[in-house]
Amino acid sequence: MSGRRVVAVTGASSGGGAALATAFGALGWPVAIGARRSDRLAETAQSVAAAGGTAFAHPLDVTDADSIDAFFDAAGTALGPIGVVVNNAGIGIPGRIHELAVAELEAELATNLLGPMLVTRRALPAMLEMKCGDVVFISSMNAVSPRPFQVGYTAAKAGVEGLAQA
Repeated sequence: MSGRRVVAVTGASSGGGAALATAFGALGWPVAIGARRSDRLAETAQSVAAAGGTAFAHPLDVTDADSIDAFFDAAGTALGPIGVVVNNAGIGIPGRIHELAVAELEAELATNLLGPMLVTRRALPAMLEMKCGDVVFISSMNAVSPRPFQVGYTAAKAGVEGLAQA
């Protein structure tokens, strides 16, 4: 297992998160997978196992610090300390800024920007204690080349770019 660490992937119920979790599993890395759509995590766990890896699935809402704590506590018990975090969870709610509800804008910012901040804040103490760790932020071309009707998503991803640099 030299060089392999436990990796946590947020937003792992579908898309890029599921693909990343499966790819880490194929490399033999133990993978903690979390998402709000916990019913879909079983499919990702099966994909990780089919690729030859070990997956631990647990519900995770990156906008909720208590949910993040529960995820990291359960994953740490099941697989060991998290050495890599992939901040992948994200949502997009297209629309014109003046037509979007405040709650929709808040949801995009909470998931796409505050979520990676909270997850990273939770993951770092163990990484510092191990003197080893990697944090990955999934951004978007929207951060540098905004697309119409994606105001909340674009603003959040630009914030993620700043967060990663800071």
